[in-house]
Amino acid sequence: AGKSGRTAKPNAKSDTAGGASAGDWPQWRGPDRDAVSKDTGLLKQWPQDGPPLVWTASEMGGGYGSVAVTGGRIYVTGDRSGGQNVTCVNASDGKIIWSTPIGKPADGARSTPTVDGDLLFALSSRGNQDAEIVCLETATGNEKWRKNFRSDFNGRMMSNWGYSESPLLYKDWVIVTPGGNQGTIAALDKITGSVIWRSTEVVEGAHYASPQVVTLGGVRQIVQFARSSVFGIDADTGSP
Repeated sequence: AGKSGRTAKPNAKSDTAGGASAGDWPQWRGPDRDAVSKDTGLLKQWPQDGPPLVWTASEMGGGYGSVAVTGGRIYVTGDRSGGQNVTCVNASDGKIIWSTPIGKPADGARSTPTVDGDLLFALSSRGNQDAEIVCLETATGNEKWRKNFRSDFNGRMMSNWGYSESPLLYKDWVIVTPGGNQGTIAALDKITGSVIWRSTEVVEGAHYASPQVVTLGGVRQIVQFARSSVFGIDADTGSP
């Protein structure tokens, strides 16, 4: 991936999925969630026959999410063997290290895992009924906790299709979008999964989008769009 031709440029220090070194891609759209690589020494032009093939991997299942790469391992969600799994692959040879079920199949997984040191966060995507945010140990794939968007958060999609979101890390919290009348956005403690805050003044159904943390007007905000609007809420409180 480091030879893909992406232009690397420096980024300001981020409080999202932190700790990434050059070459790491620990979440959707990269270290700072802005699609900018911190890798260096990239080829300005590929050879005529393309870069040499190092290895290929299979049996990770089907889906629409991208990969997270960090610490010499690759993490991806996919529908396989009758369920939706997070699979960990050795980046040096493509061999599967572990694969953990996180939910029922959903016509293709729709979440990119977010990796934070020894923890990983991923979303199973099966519609309004069974979507869950799951925390796994990166070393083993063992489950630490999970929360169901419907039963734990009274969540609601804008349709009957599956959730299509990649979790956002902010401080020691996991930011997700269950939707619904108790608050479209939820901030969860990353160690326990307990609720820190809900965006109780924004109560729309969730859309097919992932939240982003930005500073606008001097205020650190979580920006997201949902059923009817694009909105920004205070990242520390969940208030508009």
